[in-house]
Amino acid sequence: MDWDGFGIVVDLDLEKFFDTLNQDFLMNILRERIKDKALIELIKRFLRSGVVLPDGLRQETRQGSPQGGPLSPLLSNIYLDRFDRLLESRGLRFCRYADDRLIFVRTPKAGERVRESVTRYLESDLKLKVNQEKTVVGGADTVKFLGFKLFRNKAVHVNIHPSSLESFRKAVREKTKRNCNGSLVSILDELKAYVRGWFG
Repeated sequence: MDWDGFGIVVDLDLEKFFDTLNQDFLMNILRERIKDKALIELIKRFLRSGVVLPDGLRQETRQGSPQGGPLSPLLSNIYLDRFDRLLESRGLRFCRYADDRLIFVRTPKAGERVRESVTRYLESDLKLKVNQEKTVVGGADTVKFLGFKLFRNKAVHVNIHPSSLESFRKAVREKTKRNCNGSLVSILDELKAYVRGWFG
């Protein structure tokens, strides 16, 4: 398949991005752009808000950004903005949503070069970890992105990727199994929220 000559894709996987995002690095980026010290302090408190442990105690976090937090997608975009600009300066085509990214190139050799150079940049400059086992260079005939399978013959088609659909089915089965704790209403409310979140 030919996507305007960019028939090879680098499917880049950042390992536990939201859990390992470097808070100090992010705060330095924010301080460069935001002069309001009260806002900076509020964001810092959001990042350090921590997690509630099974025993009910709260543990402050020194790295990462709370997944599902209202600021997390925005902060991830700010964190990865330098990477986007680097790719643009190299004339690379890419698409990204939060930490999910596809980079399109013309040849497998170019794909391997891009994979190596962006891995070095992400790990040394942005202090992130690239999952080498899940980062692949391959043909762009069929691409999985954000849980969807994108493929093209004369037009671009979008299907839900089979592995994403199976994950959805397993989660629904788990939430609706016979020995679930809670009332039918609470189970249905939880299921409705999950389905709504999954389909966006």
